Amino acid sequence: MQLHTARPRKSADDSMIPLINIVFLLLIFFMIAGKISNDQQDAITPPVSQSREPVHITPAVLKINEENQLQFDGKAVTLETLAATLPQVRIQIYVKADRDLQAKDLDAVFNLLREAGVEQITLYSEHAEVQSGGGSL
Repeated sequence: MQLHTARPRKSADDSMIPLINIVFLLLIFFMIAGKISNDQQDAITPPVSQSREPVHITPAVLKINEENQLQFDGKAVTLETLAATLPQVRIQIYVKADRDLQAKDLDAVFNLLREAGVEQITLYSEHAEVQSGGGSL
């Protein structure tokens, strides 16, 4: 004699579990992908600084990458259009330049900013670790 065992019934909730898993995986994927894309926009390595003073960040930031490409307040500009892009009311601008940028290219940008009426230019830099010891610099 053969006994037949009853198969468990599938409920409507059992089919929702894979859908919920997929939704959560997509949510995690887009959260991580959004964070990665924002970090890759700033591929700038700032120079090293000995200063201990903190830098106060303001919205007026000019970025210059190692290929001498300019970005002012999130918009790509050229050296020729930078003067027209600068509002006349700005008296202070923060410059974020790559350490591999040549000094002549940075000097051209600084001269343009001074001619546009910018009174204070602050250059972002990394803090250098100073080693204590008997050696001289």
